Amino acid sequence: MEQARYYDANTPQQTPPPKGKKRKKRKNFWRFWRRYTLVSLAITALALAALWQLLAQYEACRPAAVAEGMTAQLTQGQLDCLIPALEQQQSPYADAAALETALRDKLEGAALDSRSEPGAENSYLLTADGEAFARVALAPDGGKGLLGFQKWKADGVELLWQLTQEYTVTAPRQASVTLNGQLLSPDEGQTGVLKGYAGLPEDMPAPELVTWTVKTAGQPQLEGSMEGSGPCRVDWQDRVATLSLPASEQLQQEIAPLAEEFSQYYARFITQDAGFGQLSGYLLQGTEFYTSLTQFYNGWYVTHDSYRFSNLELSDYQMYSPDHLSCRVKFDYSVFRGAKEYPFPSSYILYYQNTNFGWKLANLVIQ
Repeated sequence: MEQARYYDANTPQQTPPPKGKKRKKRKNFWRFWRRYTLVSLAITALALAALWQLLAQYEACRPAAVAEGMTAQLTQGQLDCLIPALEQQQSPYADAAALETALRDKLEGAALDSRSEPGAENSYLLTADGEAFARVALAPDGGKGLLGFQKWKADGVELLWQLTQEYTVTAPRQASVTLNGQLLSPDEGQTGVLKGYAGLPEDMPAPELVTWTVKTAGQPQLEGSMEGSGPCRVDWQDRVATLSLPASEQLQQEIAPLAEEFSQYYARFITQDAGFGQLSGYLLQGTEFYTSLTQFYNGWYVTHDSYRFSNLELSDYQMYSPDHLSCRVKFDYSVFRGAKEYPFPSSYILYYQNTNFGWKLANLVIQ
């Protein structure tokens, strides 16, 4: 049963605080809290900024950062970080452009990275698909960062790749050939008989050509000469070089009338306007070419009333040895049957061999 309550008029009664004062205290608390939070955030931001700057300075001053920066530049196709240093090294490259082309060909499509070189202090390797292609030596650059960290720089770059391309060089065996100043030995190449002299008698040695396959960085510098003659001419086609020795003016004057006379007799022989006896004095006997002419059948040729030579050209006199040379003959040959003309543009390469009886024709190759 609830106990009865009694009111005593003499007992003082407690009055509750006004509502406005309570709200003021709560408002002051939240104002303090906001200010505290803002100050804390500002202090935190400043601390993070200082920490970020510290980390950035630390990252920038790490030795590895230099190699990583070079890798980033190379990934973007910027080779400037390598070219100036590499130009100081002895290199078979003709110039910086050739070096840059070779580097781009080698790095194209490769995943580039860098790593420290085991067992070497302040030395890093630049890699492409995991294969090291350059060594970067680092050294202090003499200054320090804002926070006292030591700065580093690339002090030297060494290319580990052999950035070479394959080239083919062909020259007469009796020629002395140098590549980038180094003499090429015929024994280091592949030797073969010059095709124009195929079919010589066994007791007549044919001139030989030597073909070398070489690997160099950039197009090599080639020079050649033959004893008793002048310098060789070097003709390039892509990565194939052919060395030839132009015949002297005196020898050209000696060969020219022989080549002109034989070419005309040969054309007339084909059209039944000359006999083999008119050719034989110009020929080297015992060759396959000589035998083929003795067995040649020209009865199929169109009958005609007359013939004509025009536009005769002699060129490209080349020596293969002191006793072997060739020349090119071009002319227009026409036969006539009544008013009808039958033109036959002709082009030959004549291969001569020097004998006790003068220069004799060993072979004729139709072009």
